[in-house]
Amino acid sequence: MNDHKPRSKIVLNELEPSSIGDQSTKVVDKFIVPLTFESQTIPIQITIPPKRSWRVVRQPNCYLGIGEAQGVISDDSVDDPLSFKHAMEDSNKKECFKYMNLEMESMYSNLVWELIDLPDGIKPIGCKQIYKKKRRVDGKVETFKKRLVAKGYTQNEGVDFEETFSPVVMFKSIMILLSIASYFDYEILQMDVKTAFLNGNLDKSIYMMQPEGFVFQDQEQKVYKFQRSIYGLKQASRSWNIRCDIAIKTYGFKQNVDKPCVYK
Repeated sequence: MNDHKPRSKIVLNELEPSSIGDQSTKVVDKFIVPLTFESQTIPIQITIPPKRSWRVVRQPNCYLGIGEAQGVISDDSVDDPLSFKHAMEDSNKKECFKYMNLEMESMYSNLVWELIDLPDGIKPIGCKQIYKKKRRVDGKVETFKKRLVAKGYTQNEGVDFEETFSPVVMFKSIMILLSIASYFDYEILQMDVKTAFLNGNLDKSIYMMQPEGFVFQDQEQKVYKFQRSIYGLKQASRSWNIRCDIAIKTYGFKQNVDKPCVYK
């Protein structure tokens, strides 16, 4: 009796060419067509090497010191001041302090606040002065920008503010208006409101501490009570939008229902 060992696979190398018959393997697009026998089909699998990209990865020129970036000349202070103390230690502190005074004068002339004693049981919000240097192409400082911003994140909803929503114009709306004006050869008039948020009226009593560097002597315990909004308040954009809406409608314009930012 012959020893019979069950085999789950047929080794192709052990098969004689006569047992395969007339069938032969065919290579089509790097794939081998399976061999067909009388009772079963034996697939032949081959491993195709993965495709590799021939693209060469290069660093941008700005990291290699090539191009115009190599010729940029910066001043002594590269970073913008982060606080009033840093601004006073800056090499251009005189110019920086000049723009601080201009903004504070704008606050007083627009009657943004009044200096009063802090009422009992009221906790004033803080403020921060933001500094920014506007540079020319060669890296030299051209102008300074300074803005006093209230720390609106410390405001309490329902106490310091109610609604904060205000419509924002979409860029495609501006493109449509410009396209219409170009097609009909209309004239376009453009205007900008300086310190726009300072024109918004407030319906809540909000108190803020005096900013660093501009504290009145012998009145350090006093605080500012807002009469108008400033940048950083939660309701600043909404109060400005309400004030702007009332002013525009006095000239006979009507607000578009579908696009609140568009008037006709």
